[in-house]
Amino acid sequence: MPFPFTFRTFALLLCVITFTTLLFSYTFRDPSLYFFKYFRLSDSFFSKGPCSCRQCVAELEGDPWFAEHFNLSIHPLMTRENSFLSEETFKWWQWLQSERQPANFSEVVEELFQVIPDGVLYVDASPERCRSCAVVGNSGNLKRSRYGGLIDACDFIIRMNQAPTSGFEEDVGTRTTHHVMYPESAIDLDNTTSLVLIPFKTLDLQWVISALTTGAITQ
Repeated sequence: MPFPFTFRTFALLLCVITFTTLLFSYTFRDPSLYFFKYFRLSDSFFSKGPCSCRQCVAELEGDPWFAEHFNLSIHPLMTRENSFLSEETFKWWQWLQSERQPANFSEVVEELFQVIPDGVLYVDASPERCRSCAVVGNSGNLKRSRYGGLIDACDFIIRMNQAPTSGFEEDVGTRTTHHVMYPESAIDLDNTTSLVLIPFKTLDLQWVISALTTGAITQ
């Protein structure tokens, strides 16, 4: 009989969908995010753009507001080549945290890149690759979110200052690829985590030099 067969098929599909939804709901607060994350990656197989993401940052024409405000000439990380600051920018930067007797900025930068590698990173795109990124804040709103698995599935996982993870793994994940901090909030990092330092004064750059050369922070 066609009717019972159709009904049994429909009932079976309903059970499978219900079970899958409950399974994802138990693992992640929003299962659709996890599902569509990989659904978008499957679309990338046919992509011929700068990267395999559905929309790359380099393709600004899709969002007029973003295209107007995003400045591609500003690099995400400082290098010797892009470290030059105009007088106006330098005064504004020093105003953020004033120093009584700041060292010569150009000389400190030159010394800095004698200690650390000088290269352009994270700007290479590929039609075969779509990098995902999770910027994890320290807000209590993450508690009981169960976003840990979704966060750990990203390529880049960025945390800030003294962000706690121990005891909150189910909500905030366990992996960290980049840790953003100021010298005043510096903590020890393992060998799998890159330090992203935000300098607010010339002394912060001297702190990096001192920490990497003498083994002790003297500045």
